[in-house]
Amino acid sequence: MRRRIGFYMNVKSGFQSKRQLDRSAMKPASGLGKGALRKVLDLALYLVACTLTGTGLLLACRLPPGQGPGERMLFLGYGRHEWGDIHTWLAYVAIFLVVVHLLLNWTWLVKVAASKHLWRLAAGFLVGFSIVGVFLLTPVEKSEQNGPRTAVQLHGRQ
Repeated sequence: MRRRIGFYMNVKSGFQSKRQLDRSAMKPASGLGKGALRKVLDLALYLVACTLTGTGLLLACRLPPGQGPGERMLFLGYGRHEWGDIHTWLAYVAIFLVVVHLLLNWTWLVKVAASKHLWRLAAGFLVGFSIVGVFLLTPVEKSEQNGPRTAVQLHGRQ
């Protein structure tokens, strides 16, 4: 009597026999593996990016600069300056998470993104670091031309 082996389609690895499928389903969980760490990292990156977007829009639209003397707008008990600090620290967290994300996905970067040409990967990092360097290393200057301008003066009314 011949035994018939059924084949099933698996998205990750193509066709597998029922025996292979059963064996892979019985593997015990091994704690927080690399795949689970990536999922947690991706979720953290997403949440930090959403929070950065929210605090940036809050600073740009809801807590405008140039409020009058004695007038202070608050959101959840914090003013513009405190929200700016929160926004800055969230950006530091995002930078750290992106670096960890790149390190965890280094193999993918080399094989797929750089198409096995390391010079492409190096050029990408060089361009990215150059952009950051422009903002970090370009000298800033102090302007005392017109003094501090208020929102009313910017719109032409005095």
